[in-house]
Amino acid sequence: MRRAFRLLVVGTLVFVPAVVAVASANMSASPDPLNFPAQCTHSATTTKPLAVTNNGPDAATNVTVSVSPSAMASVFQLGGQTGTSELPAGGSMNVQVGYSPQHAGKNSATAVVTFTEPASGQAFANAPQPRPTPSQTSTPTPTPTPTTGTFEIPLSGGAIDRWIDVNPPGVNFGSIHTGKPGPNRTITIFDDGDSPLTITGMFLGGRQPADFSVGTLSSSVVSDGHPATVTLGFHPKAAGARAAKLIINSNSCSGSFSVQLGGIAVEQDITASPKSLDFGNVRIGTSPAHHVAIVNQGGAPLTVKAIQLLSDIPTTTDAASFTVAGVPKKLPTILKPGQSIDLKITFSAADLAPKKANIKVASNDPDTPVLTVPVTASAVPSPTPTVTESAVAAPPPSKPSGSGFHLHLGPYLPTALVALMVVAFFWLLIFTRRHRGIPE
Repeated sequence: MRRAFRLLVVGTLVFVPAVVAVASANMSASPDPLNFPAQCTHSATTTKPLAVTNNGPDAATNVTVSVSPSAMASVFQLGGQTGTSELPAGGSMNVQVGYSPQHAGKNSATAVVTFTEPASGQAFANAPQPRPTPSQTSTPTPTPTPTTGTFEIPLSGGAIDRWIDVNPPGVNFGSIHTGKPGPNRTITIFDDGDSPLTITGMFLGGRQPADFSVGTLSSSVVSDGHPATVTLGFHPKAAGARAAKLIINSNSCSGSFSVQLGGIAVEQDITASPKSLDFGNVRIGTSPAHHVAIVNQGGAPLTVKAIQLLSDIPTTTDAASFTVAGVPKKLPTILKPGQSIDLKITFSAADLAPKKANIKVASNDPDTPVLTVPVTASAVPSPTPTVTESAVAAPPPSKPSGSGFHLHLGPYLPTALVALMVVAFFWLLIFTRRHRGIPE
């Protein structure tokens, strides 16, 4: 009997804590585990809720949530309700977990929930008690002792390091005539970091986006060794400095990327009339002349800096066959809109070789700083006169031999014959009147 009683006492001491443990708090978390999608390093913190719930019949006290290891507390940042002095049975506490990766790759840590659970006296009251014998005294019931419990929730998330790079980072179109398109420019888009980089869209913004244009993107997916290109244009609508920016949207960690665009619209515009001069075939020994007008057809003053006549091939002396008159004595000179300089070009045909030269006019025209007017000419020999019957001169009259008076009436013969006829007519008229007896 005494041996049975001892076994009962030992069994009771083991059973009672087990009953207390069964009756203690039962903690859980949702979601469990907590995973974050991959995001860019050093980007804005992504936050997700974490609910910690007491599913047991007893209240839990001194409930706290922390991140382990502590070095990952800056990556997985806890907020919201991270602790409470008592969490009743069936109660929950809402924790906010933020994810802010510092390095590319996979990041992992553990959210540790620590709590104290008091042992339940009811558990001991419901436990079977040993029945004392008449010769034994009853054993006192042991006092329950609070215990500390913990459980862990795995935390994880990915991190990428993807950036966009553009060369050149800005485009200067220079000076372009107002209303005329300038030369196109091309930019190249690179992927700097984790590939691939996906370009989701491009558009123009800034002060004068309508003065610029965007061509077709060569590829929307950019990877290492496979950049993308796009062509940009500038067609200013008004004079002055013009500016805009090309905004590139992508899945880069930097978000949108802006390429600054700029240019200057000017209105001075030089031209020549005619644009080229050809003397054609010119007889040797002659010196024909033609005119060329240098005109400012723009809307702003044009500065003419220099006017030169140069051989088309520098090693020749073709320019020496031409002369230019009308060059202003003082250069540079200003041409107002619509004004012109009249140049007189003379060609001296001295030999049969064809001649090529250029009139060079330097000005402040932005897209034609040096205007070139080609001048050409070819010398041909003069025609040889042909001998015809009418061109043969009559031989001079031979002088008669001997002496005496010689009357030469050759040049006056027609006039003498007319005079003789007039005299004969009047003599016949007088004779007829007298013969008929008509008084005079």
